[in-house]
Amino acid sequence: METKSVSGPVTGTRLTEEYVRMLGRLAYFMTWPMVNMHNRHTIFQKVPEPGLAGGIVPVAPLNQLSMLTDYIDPMERVVACPNQDVVYGLGITSLDREPVIVQVPDFGDRFWVYQACDQRTDGFTRLGKMYGTEPGFYMLVGPEWRGDLPKSVKNVFRSPTNIGAIIPRVFMNDTADDRKKIQPLISQIMAYPLSQFTGEMKTKDWSKTPEFPSIGGGEEEVQWVMPEPFPKCCLRFWTRSHRFQVRRHSTNKFVQS
Repeated sequence: METKSVSGPVTGTRLTEEYVRMLGRLAYFMTWPMVNMHNRHTIFQKVPEPGLAGGIVPVAPLNQLSMLTDYIDPMERVVACPNQDVVYGLGITSLDREPVIVQVPDFGDRFWVYQACDQRTDGFTRLGKMYGTEPGFYMLVGPEWRGDLPKSVKNVFRSPTNIGAIIPRVFMNDTADDRKKIQPLISQIMAYPLSQFTGEMKTKDWSKTPEFPSIGGGEEEVQWVMPEPFPKCCLRFWTRSHRFQVRRHSTNKFVQS
């Protein structure tokens, strides 16, 4: 499928003040999450290994994730966490480096969902209880990736941007019994670069991850976007923004079209 760029208004067209203001607001609102994600990407690339920032927020190197083992702490201010009955995880992707393998254990009847979003925070996967997703391995790829799908990977999801995030959520009852039951499932929730894929389900004891210094601090949410220099970022991100249309071939190769 061919995609065409829009050249802009016809030469000599008069742009009213109302139109320019509306377009400026549109650019502002659409670019804000892209700058937000870019700044998170910058911070996460400094994380040495999966762990907890301030002892409460999951952080991990790019193309990996980290999991909690209980509900999110109410003092967390790094990212909005609207669900209060799930165990959260978090990872930032950098798909220009290489694809990412995502593990899905057998959750049985338990509700779960992996939110995977691009740099615009738009979702691009269907991984969760409501989608009937089967246990196994899934792969996230960037807009320009071309290659063969490993035989043991059930499906691949292409992100329109290289930067993104993956946020697992798994339902847990607020009882000691369910906290114990959920741990073996959580230990199988992992994401890692394709180069580390062996075809075997990896596990990790998330209760033994290291703690790192807090990100931000105080009572308010971490300010990932600085309002003062933000307008200059709008133009840079808009000129670099693009989307890709892809199709899957019977040879399991993925190409840009």
